[in-house]
Amino acid sequence: TLTWQESGYVLFSGARDNTVKVWDARSGVELRELEQRSDAFGKHRGDVRKMICIPGSPYMITGSLDSTMKVWRVAPTEAVATLELTESKRDEAEAALLQSILGDGESVQEAKAVAESDQLVKTVEIFTDEGVYDMALNPAAPILATSSSTNAVRLWRVSNFAAPTVLQEFRGHLETVNEACLLDDVRLVTVSNDYFVHMYNIDSSEQPRHFSFDSSVLCAAVRPTGKRAYVFAGGADYSIKAFAMDAEDERAVRGAGRTTHPEPHEYVAAKFMGHSGRVTTIALNGEGTLMASGGFDYTIMLWKLEEEYPPCTAERPESAIPVIRPTARVDAHKGHIMCMRFKPGTGEKTSYLATCSNDHSLKVWKVSRGMMRGYSLSEHWSASEVHQSAVSAVCWGKATGSNTLFSSSWDRTVCQFDLNPRIVSKEAQPMRPPLTCHGARVTDMDVSVDGRFLVTVSVDVTAVVWDIM
Repeated sequence: TLTWQESGYVLFSGARDNTVKVWDARSGVELRELEQRSDAFGKHRGDVRKMICIPGSPYMITGSLDSTMKVWRVAPTEAVATLELTESKRDEAEAALLQSILGDGESVQEAKAVAESDQLVKTVEIFTDEGVYDMALNPAAPILATSSSTNAVRLWRVSNFAAPTVLQEFRGHLETVNEACLLDDVRLVTVSNDYFVHMYNIDSSEQPRHFSFDSSVLCAAVRPTGKRAYVFAGGADYSIKAFAMDAEDERAVRGAGRTTHPEPHEYVAAKFMGHSGRVTTIALNGEGTLMASGGFDYTIMLWKLEEEYPPCTAERPESAIPVIRPTARVDAHKGHIMCMRFKPGTGEKTSYLATCSNDHSLKVWKVSRGMMRGYSLSEHWSASEVHQSAVSAVCWGKATGSNTLFSSSWDRTVCQFDLNPRIVSKEAQPMRPPLTCHGARVTDMDVSVDGRFLVTVSVDVTAVVWDIM
């Protein structure tokens, strides 16, 4: 891990050898190793995973897998060399760096001599036997967040660096988080392989609600509209469950004076049964009246959603949970369905659904409402040779670009299509050459509300913002 000092030329590096080193970035010379020589525990005893320099102060915080956080008062650093990394002096810079590595230069010895002036202010055990994996400093308040290998988070007040104090400890999921979605402006819903659905208050970081699933939870979608707010979660048990998210449902389940802990099924408002494989993706139309789902069984299913399901009550038997069957089904792809999105702004009678699969294809389906409130799916457009690998995500444009469809793939590219329903043909090709920037497979994407920007994320640990107008 690396971090810069405010001066702009001093660089700190933390490594698996338990050390923190100080470098002159202009010359590439190692200045010294950060340590408190008078203290037997003045160095970390595990990998250094994170470092933060406090702006406007001489303090620096380091976190390590030895489960400790150390606060340092770093001595003023003078440059060992004043070499500029220009072409004419590159040989000198490289020679200085080689000299520092070999450890036989006078400039390096001079730098080591000032290490005694660094001061270890405080060592704090953050977690017991869990390790510090990450840290973040709130720039607007003296609050530091630390996280551990088991996804535990602690908030610390660091207005006094000599005595940091714990404000709050928060433990979330214990396994991979597969999806996160905003229920509204103040609530976040996450689902995980640990069999749980969590709801968090964004402002306070509190977790007022959590729901137990019968398997790993792989996908989710939220519906904040209607009489009740619901989250629909799909999982490895081939089912989709609707959980009521309002506080009155929580009070109804717990009941006045109830002494026993509620059973997991008592929070389930409805079950959606029909898939014969893992449910990996869910989408809701804009009106919140239709849900589409797909997964390992290669099929797309449509479900009619009610405005309100029977309320959850205390000690309700599992057999009383409504079981919903699909209103339409189609064998859509020759592989697992990885993502689906309804086109925004279309009505309930006719709408469009985009899907993609690891069979390298993407398709658009026309969703039509027929007699007796039934629905049908018919293939409107498809592309099977645009991407050279699994198509990981699809996304519709917004505002004036609502007829534009984007697709991302494990082949590291993003494609753009004009799918105006009035002119689109079955052989529609990308509007422009594929967008390429990521160094690994692209996993997800979304378009800004004004339709101007596309954001893509990748396994290469980067997010890229594209101007698409």
